[in-house]
Amino acid sequence: MDLRPLVEVDLREALAPINRGNGGLGRFVPAMRTAAQLRERAAAEVLDLKLSRACYIGGLVGSCLVERLDEQAHIDAIGIEPLAQQRGAGRALVEAVCQAAAAAGVKRLSVFVSDFDSTLLSSLAALGFVRRRGVARYILSGAPAPLTQPADLGNAPAPESATEPYARAVPLAE
Repeated sequence: MDLRPLVEVDLREALAPINRGNGGLGRFVPAMRTAAQLRERAAAEVLDLKLSRACYIGGLVGSCLVERLDEQAHIDAIGIEPLAQQRGAGRALVEAVCQAAAAAGVKRLSVFVSDFDSTLLSSLAALGFVRRRGVARYILSGAPAPLTQPADLGNAPAPESATEPYARAVPLAE
């Protein structure tokens, strides 16, 4: 297993496992990334390509993006090929990021993980990560409730009650 910083890797190649896995880490909406976006984020000194890692077993099987701000860093995305997960590539990748972060003087490394990702949760716990807080998820079952639409009253005075919806047309001059 060969672990390399993303500085040494073609970014398009490194993004393949992340984009195939939709970014992992409990993303609510799949986030497709491009090499140009990563270069922009690295130029803005948000994405740290020296802390971010790629994992090779024969070919590239996984990558991890790390954002850094001073002494704090955040694992933004992890993508591992399913067969490589069985060989411990995910844990090795996160462990390499932790070691690189410690060597770079990072005092706090954080990550957002879905409660349903038991494999990653157990790996993070084994590496010393501690759960700090939970994130609430909301699910809409069925059609959304209809919202009351405000009545267009033209030049009529505002309603007496604050609970009544009210709107009036306003000329552009106002």
